[in-house]
Amino acid sequence: MRASLRAYATPLATATASVVGGSGVLMFFHLFERQVKELHEWFGIVAVAAVLLHVVRNWSAFTVYFVRGRAMAVSLAAGGLVALAFLGASLMEDPGGRPDPRGLLRALEDATVAEIAVPLHREPADLVQRLHSAGFAGAAPDSPIRALASGAGVPPPAVLAVLTAE
Repeated sequence: MRASLRAYATPLATATASVVGGSGVLMFFHLFERQVKELHEWFGIVAVAAVLLHVVRNWSAFTVYFVRGRAMAVSLAAGGLVALAFLGASLMEDPGGRPDPRGLLRALEDATVAEIAVPLHREPADLVQRLHSAGFAGAAPDSPIRALASGAGVPPPAVLAVLTAE
């Protein structure tokens, strides 16, 4: 077993690091992303195993790095801080990088009837008439959705429902 570790630990770590690094560079520059994504992910898993094998094989050398110098500690700390920064930033985003639907709803609530008419492919006057028919007597093309809702004592999505109803 020890001879196998000696023979394969470093070459396997080097080979997997090369594939993960190369595919990572391609993905960073958005080249062949779809084709290399799966390769990158699978070789990343294999690379973790290869690095662990390399560490086991070279454990005595690694202990020297920790005892004699600060290079290993500084490298691990820097890598950990960068990883935490990326993970922390991603935790503040919406999962999957999709737009936040609450932000979209807030934007719609702040829009006027005339602004809502554009994506609905309707005339503002037609939407105002629809709102009047639904009991929103003060509706005008420049009326904000939120103000109409507040004046009628209903939530803004109720006004949007009237505007988008078929």
